[in-house]
Amino acid sequence: MLSGCTKLVDKVKNLKAFDIVVHGGGIIGCATALGLAQLGFRVGLIESQISSYHPTPEQFDIRVSAINFSAEKVLERLGIWRLIMQGRTRPYSMLEAFEDESNRLSFDAKQIGMPYLGHFVENGFLQHTLWHSCVEHEAIVCFTPATISSLVMHEQYADIKLDSGELLQAALVVGADGRTSRVRQLAHIGVTGWDYKQAALIMNVKTENTSQTTTWQQFSATGPKAYLPLAGQHGSLVWYHDVERVRQLQFMPKAQLKKTVQAHFPGKLADFEIQQVAHFPIQRQHAQSYYHQRVVLVGDAAHSIHPLAGQGLNLGFKDIEKLLDGIMQAGIHSQDPFSSQVLQKYQTQRYYDNAFMMSAMDFFHRGFQTQFALVKPIRRLALMAAQHSGPLKNKVMRYAMGF
Repeated sequence: MLSGCTKLVDKVKNLKAFDIVVHGGGIIGCATALGLAQLGFRVGLIESQISSYHPTPEQFDIRVSAINFSAEKVLERLGIWRLIMQGRTRPYSMLEAFEDESNRLSFDAKQIGMPYLGHFVENGFLQHTLWHSCVEHEAIVCFTPATISSLVMHEQYADIKLDSGELLQAALVVGADGRTSRVRQLAHIGVTGWDYKQAALIMNVKTENTSQTTTWQQFSATGPKAYLPLAGQHGSLVWYHDVERVRQLQFMPKAQLKKTVQAHFPGKLADFEIQQVAHFPIQRQHAQSYYHQRVVLVGDAAHSIHPLAGQGLNLGFKDIEKLLDGIMQAGIHSQDPFSSQVLQKYQTQRYYDNAFMMSAMDFFHRGFQTQFALVKPIRRLALMAAQHSGPLKNKVMRYAMGF
């Protein structure tokens, strides 16, 4: 299917017309492009960097995501999840959160009749699988390496110029290009947010354990420390701290870093060997609108959340689900399946849900940073109460899984 914008193709030499152009070939961008192509639209996918992911048995991607049940369903809908499950994944059935090990809040999938809470997947593997599915799809044309240099919006379509000089045209432009979204900037959509003045140190490790199904997170005044089990004997350690401290840690010799981790992480951490180290900054950002005229935002281009609960990517998949549903309900053969009414409905469904999750993460972040004498016993009592809250805890689990 092609929209009415294709009538203008003959007016400009070398103009390429699409129903939709997606800017950003990361996980969320590729998933959006694939979903739209499967609805019958012709899609242009623009990505500035060609994926360099080359997995080896001993080398895991440094970035790892917890894919919840709802995100898995979106990937199943796209025909991708079966491919992901053929690669390296690690299901986890137990999540533990604690300030000290004597008082913990545990979430067990069995409590809500589920076999697991989610899967840990390497970001590189997930993006690599989605990208190649897009490359192979007959309704998707990939432009890489490329980026949008200019965007001019009209009433029913947008003109796009790439840095290569190529001219594109589309009835809808999707900004799936991350926290520093070029599309969002060109559409003059503002953002609110702040820098947490923290960074996350990520360490790929090899451990003694082979059957790991529990992930845990310890809260502290300087930031959380977490362990994420990966396939085989591999895992990922995450240490949140102020930016300067994280830089110091990153450039330590691995033997010294290991001793430092062992001195600061909980005693339940099994022996490990550090294989890879990286860090990334932590910021909160929320677009003031998720759409403007012929532009719509998804994923981190719309919202960037504190990563302490690992919900950022899952929120992006919920964006995709609601955007696809709205366009499908409007009717792909309707006069304008990307009308302001369709995009406003998408924004209504996603904006406040994302804002709620962002605020919840801020609540935990600030609550455990506070070191007033009276606050720590209150936190302890709150964790104890949450651990024994029964149906309420189960509802929290189901919400975190995307239900």
